[in-house]
Amino acid sequence: MAEAPAAAPEATQEVAAGAAVTATPEMLMQDVPTELSREPAPEMKAAASELPQPEPEPVPLALPVSPWLLMGLLALVVVTGGGTWFVRARAEQDWLKSHALAPRKMEKREIIFLALAVLAVLALALGIYWFATTTFYVPAPQAMQYPSGPAGDGKGPLPGAGDKNIPASGDKGPVPAPGDTSTGSKGGPGSPAAQSFTLSPGMGYNFSASDDQGRIVAVDVPADAVVEETTINYIPGYASSIPVSTDLQFFSEYAFTLRPSPQSAELLKPITISIDYGDEVVSAVQGDENRLSLYWWSSSEQQWFDAATTCEPQSTYELLPDINRFLVPVCKMG
Repeated sequence: MAEAPAAAPEATQEVAAGAAVTATPEMLMQDVPTELSREPAPEMKAAASELPQPEPEPVPLALPVSPWLLMGLLALVVVTGGGTWFVRARAEQDWLKSHALAPRKMEKREIIFLALAVLAVLALALGIYWFATTTFYVPAPQAMQYPSGPAGDGKGPLPGAGDKNIPASGDKGPVPAPGDTSTGSKGGPGSPAAQSFTLSPGMGYNFSASDDQGRIVAVDVPADAVVEETTINYIPGYASSIPVSTDLQFFSEYAFTLRPSPQSAELLKPITISIDYGDEVVSAVQGDENRLSLYWWSSSEQQWFDAATTCEPQSTYELLPDINRFLVPVCKMG
């Protein structure tokens, strides 16, 4: 097979080197094989205008009024109403005695009405107690929906996201320099500006960004992924310098960082990264889309890892070849 020209690895080294200057790790999108073998995830059947979404996890439902406040109001009504009825009955009995009249007996319908009133009060009290001691769950609200398919099905591009880096084995043909579109790679042009979104405890969120080709990078955050309000900064591109593994070669120059603020924020649950890729990527891997991967740079260990290994146990890739997309849960930001 053709050897990569000398300019390509140097350019790749220069571009990939941009990640080491930051204190946080860099996520580098690389749509080609890892040395790890894995079984492809079952394909999800999805319409062209539908983005597969994980089932939203339920969150506790907070009642607008405390059940104990309702219980107190009910007790006040019972005491007030019962006291008024007792005073009225006592006054009636005293008036009858003062006029030498026999005490009036309660009629049958009055007894039935009083019994129903007592039962209604008891049922209401039990209902309030049940509400006070039972936790109700509702699906986590999703912040936004984004179109699916490489071109968004004509719905227009969303703001953000560039192309991908493709690590490949040396037998896949020449490696163009980053940003060179002459070989069909669309890396470089159309890179988006930095964006940010805010996560709140108990709330889910869907963030997405796309390049000028309409290809989407999306981040799906489940409810309760953070313990405090956290701003996530999506920063496309490389930092200053990251050493590139000699086992990896790159076809394009796409990378991005997910940087939390505060920086000490950690994920309590995995977030799902969804990445679109073009037909040129399919050609680069010779149609074997099971080889597409997302790589994560560890600044502490100074090496690249398959992003799926950031979770314990290791997460599983989900491949949607019909719409040129794959998804992977990750457990670290950077």
